[in-house]
Amino acid sequence: MQRKIFVVSDATGSTAEHVLQAALAQFEAGDVKVERRPQTRTVDRIRDVVDEAHESGGMLVHTLASTDLRREIYLRATERRVHSVDLLGNVLSDLSAFLGAPPGGVPGGLHRFDENYYRRMDALTFVVKHDDGLGLEDLGRAEIVLVGISRTSKTPLSIYLAVRGYFVANVPILNGVEQPQELFKIDQRKVVALRMDPVRLRHIREQRLKSFREDARQAYIDAYMIQQEVAFADEVFKRASWPVVDMTLKSLEEVAVEVVSLATDLPYVRSPEEI
Repeated sequence: MQRKIFVVSDATGSTAEHVLQAALAQFEAGDVKVERRPQTRTVDRIRDVVDEAHESGGMLVHTLASTDLRREIYLRATERRVHSVDLLGNVLSDLSAFLGAPPGGVPGGLHRFDENYYRRMDALTFVVKHDDGLGLEDLGRAEIVLVGISRTSKTPLSIYLAVRGYFVANVPILNGVEQPQELFKIDQRKVVALRMDPVRLRHIREQRLKSFREDARQAYIDAYMIQQEVAFADEVFKRASWPVVDMTLKSLEEVAVEVVSLATDLPYVRSPEEI
């Protein structure tokens, strides 16, 4: 049965859809259909969209600048028992508290004021199409290529960097499996390897157990198997002479700064809250 997610926006909805697609890339979600509902700027339109989601058993993801419309979609969705996710509300509330001023509630304000908006959207689209070994045929377009075994934060780091405008691809290293030749045909200075201490890696993988079959589950968290995976990847990195960033005790921002400095001649782009 096909499931639907409705992207609701008072502008184009492209921001919400790109974020949603990046998140969906973490799941086997081939049966999910994403539909935009742009230019949603009235209470009546909000009610129509919520009713549509209710009737189809769908979910709502929205970026609405208006406080009144965000309140309306929350109340209507709660009443109709429709799951909804507000991608913008918490950000606006936190910024309002920090800046000591209320948000303007201007539809499409992000598009208007951010001159790097289109590059970031292109970067997010690129990440989705080049996640977990996808899109190898044009891997050379990437500014940064991350490699590493499962759960070394390749995808979260890729998205984190894409939001800052970097074109990032990531390729998994599988124990005992030869790496794709496309990985060695690109400029090797773009490639950065991610590794993690086996004990920390095992702890992280244990958090993901529910989505695995019982037989695959044991191999995924087996301490010896994880040590073997890490050792295999370390040998691959050494043979290829790729720089290695250890993720074990570092935050995503720390790793991002290090990765950008290793893989590109570009300065690390900080978002306003990091300055």
